Amino acid sequence: MGLFERGYGLVIGVSEYSDPAWNVPIAERDADDLYQTLIDPQIGAYDRGRVKLLCGPQATRARIDEELRFLAVQTEPGDTVFISFTGHGALGEDGLYYLGSSDTQFTGEQCQICKNSGYSIAQLARALGTIRAERLLLVINACASGHLNNLAALGGLRSTVISEGEREDLLKSGRGRALITASRPDEQSHFRSDRHNSYFGRALVDGLRGVDVSSASGYVGLFDLYNAIYSQVQTEVAAAGYQQHPQINLVAGDGPFPVARYLGSQRGDLRLIQQTPPIGADVRVVQINIDRQYIDNSKQIDFGIGNQIGSITFRGDIAQGDIIKTYHGGQSADDDEDKQIDPLKELPKLQQRVAVANNVDKFARNNAAFQISQAVVALTEGDTTMAVQFIDQALPLLDAMNNGYINSAARKLRAVRAALA
Repeated sequence: MGLFERGYGLVIGVSEYSDPAWNVPIAERDADDLYQTLIDPQIGAYDRGRVKLLCGPQATRARIDEELRFLAVQTEPGDTVFISFTGHGALGEDGLYYLGSSDTQFTGEQCQICKNSGYSIAQLARALGTIRAERLLLVINACASGHLNNLAALGGLRSTVISEGEREDLLKSGRGRALITASRPDEQSHFRSDRHNSYFGRALVDGLRGVDVSSASGYVGLFDLYNAIYSQVQTEVAAAGYQQHPQINLVAGDGPFPVARYLGSQRGDLRLIQQTPPIGADVRVVQINIDRQYIDNSKQIDFGIGNQIGSITFRGDIAQGDIIKTYHGGQSADDDEDKQIDPLKELPKLQQRVAVANNVDKFARNNAAFQISQAVVALTEGDTTMAVQFIDQALPLLDAMNNGYINSAARKLRAVRAALA
């Protein structure tokens, strides 16, 4: 079967922090073992050039964000993306859950992360939202990582590519997005200093190596992998006298997609992958409603993530990307540019619009979407000057496409830039 085709990976292990008291060497060992497993041609079989290992002092907040956004530029809808983080995780002073990057600052006795010094759940959701791959697995090995259950509600588990009939066909398609966390929100991810790996890190690698996973399909499937992880962690942690329950979060209707090749397999049959989520384990399904009504050749789509967040009416051929106008609540979005604009609210919308455009040069489209996403990050961090610079890099790319849908996005982007100037 050769390589696990169209597989991309980002493996992050943070073992060294600005305060050495928080150093945890086992995190880097977990990450390195996972990386070696993914790129081993007889095990995970990912192309070595498509998997990035980010460890040590280099695993800063900015670098993690840079690597995630590079994935957004590299990957296409038909790809599979495997993202893993191992390190400290904790609530921040602002109440958000943070992953501890190497430059994270902790608040001492309260064991909280200082605001904006780690990689927050909100920042992670924005970055994942720019990745267009239809198959994405995010694995978080950190204490209290169950707090990331809210990631789906922030849009981080939702693909930016939504095809007609996806809700009904997703299970059969082998596509989807999922999150596996090492623990519940009130639990730690346990390890022993005399062991090479954490309990969860060892179970993850063993699952990818085929331990307690069926070989029938020739792949390690999502549900097979989680079953193996949950069973092994439960057995070993309970024997050590701890409590730790790995969780899996699924967007309702997620398909049983493959995440790696099965050890030494030379054949593959996706139909033989475990077809249903695990029973009796910690499974959380997030319902994302996509309701469609057809009125006078228009398509109205209500996007609901927990609560309804608005309606958008498209006129034109959506499949071809030839959308003439976009309406919010019945009023043209292109007609309200004279109103007060909230750049931080509008930029993510524009990034999404650009990222899914069809009938344009894909490299230019992806590059423009990446520049806009960088503008979002800069603006989030309060750097208006840098945000404007990224917008200025995106606009010529959009103009060169000479596409009606893209031209509309470019006009809006110019309005955002004017609001920032």
